Amino acid sequence: ICPGLMGQTIKSIFGDKIETFSPGVRLVPDTGPTNHENVDVDDHLSVHSPRQIFLFKTDYAIVGRPITLSIDKKESATLFKNMLMGIGQVEGK
Repeated sequence: ICPGLMGQTIKSIFGDKIETFSPGVRLVPDTGPTNHENVDVDDHLSVHSPRQIFLFKTDYAIVGRPITLSIDKKESATLFKNMLMGIGQVEGK
């Protein structure tokens, strides 16, 4: 388990020998700093968008509170799943 930004570093050192899991995935802009104003970051020092997690070469995105605290948990989970799957298809993964 590592911050999203560390995914690339870990992959550059270990390649596919180790899988990376990154928490703090939120619906935030894909550009700019990873400490977003006006975004509920809970206890995370940094948060990342699904696209950023993909670009950081993280194997697994951990999405917790945006789903568990949602009024419609199924809809929120589906939204994140579709975003992550769509990014992988667009990016060729």
